[in-house]
This record gives sequence, structure tokens and C-alpha cells, in this order.
Amino acid sequence: MDANSLTDAPISRTSLTDSVYQKLLSAILRRELKEGAELTTVSLAKQLGVSRTPVQEALNRLAADGLVTCETGRRAQVARFSREDVTEIYSLRKLLEGEAAARAATRLSREEVAEMQGALEALLTAAAEFAYSDAGQDQWCQEALNQDTHFHDQLAIACGNRRMAEDIRRYRLLVRSFCRLVGSVENLTQAISEHLKILNAIASQSPDEARAAMIDHIERRQTSVIQELFPEQ
Repeated sequence: MDANSLTDAPISRTSLTDSVYQKLLSAILRRELKEGAELTTVSLAKQLGVSRTPVQEALNRLAADGLVTCETGRRAQVARFSREDVTEIYSLRKLLEGEAAARAATRLSREEVAEMQGALEALLTAAAEFAYSDAGQDQWCQEALNQDTHFHDQLAIACGNRRMAEDIRRYRLLVRSFCRLVGSVENLTQAISEHLKILNAIASQSPDEARAAMIDHIERRQTSVIQELFPEQ
């Protein structure tokens, strides 16, 4: 890992542990800290210009998230994920986010659903222009990825269960740690169409349909991720 990558931005004194946590989390998600990388408190504290205490506290939080392993008598490491791990994580996502979508069907207002639908439909309209020109594809893909995160976050919040929303956040972080957020226009437009199907079920106030649509959406992604990460298995 480039020693400068952790020192680009200053650490806030108001919440040192939170700042260290966010820096390390970002480094893991950007693959600056790769799977299996050893994480020593002394080295990280030196790179970040802080004492060892906030670094250790941040590592403990990352371990609670499942992003770092801290085995007794061994140095902390960025977590590795087997095919079984990935399957289990997606199974939990389907249970949690399926339930969140079902709850959202009775909690989101028509105006909130319409706003979400409008944002997704605008992305699909913009994507249609790529049939004639490739200009702007990279920017569109980034906007679509941001919208994907926003979509799942909104439904998690809308479920009305703080602990469920936090678990959803944690498992989505795990997915981001082993699956880079990239995508082609084709794959992203497919995901947007699936999001719209979920929203249509929510707009109809049909919890069962919303749950089924969300589970189907996550299952499709699970299949492609496993094929990408474990092509030989």
C-alpha cells in the first residue's frame, strides 16, 4: 500500500476514532488495503499521525463489521472471503433487504416513490443516447452506481427498523469489499430496470411483490459475482 494514500486528508480531532475508521474503511473499499494485508497498529498510527488507541478502536470496529480479522496472538488482517462466505452474505442480504422492501411498501409515501422512480427513469433515458455515441458513458456509469447505493440505502432506512438498516449497511459493505463497484451500461441498465420493478411493487403497496422483486434482484447479482470471483469452482 502507498504510504501516502492514508495521509492525503487530515484527521479530524473532534472524533479521532471515527476519522481513522473512515480512512481505513475507504482504503479497504478502494483496494488500497487488499485482502489478507496485515494491519499493524504501530505502522498505521505512524502513517496517520495519531496514537495507537484510535487505530486499535477503529480496527475493532472494522472487525465487528467483518472487514478485518483479529485472531488471538496474530496480527489483524483485511478479511478474505471464500465462495461459502460470499453465498452466506448474499443469503442474508436477500432475507434482510427483502423484508426491508416489504416494509417500505407500507411506509414510503407516493411522493417519495415517485421521486425515486423519476431519478431512475432519467438514467434510463440518458443511457438510450449511448446507442448513438459513447460520449459520457463513464460519468453515467458513476451516476448509476451512486444511484444504486442511494436506492438500497433509502429502502433500508424506510423499513423503520434501525437494527435491520444497520445490518443491511454492514452486509452491503462486505459485498463492496470483495466486489468492486464497476459495471457496464448494459448491466447497470438491467439493475435500474430491476429497481423500478421493486418500486412499482412498493407503489402498489404490495409487500409480497416488493419482497420477491428485491430477492430476485439480489439473486441475479449474486450469480454474476460468484461467477466473476470463483470461475474455476
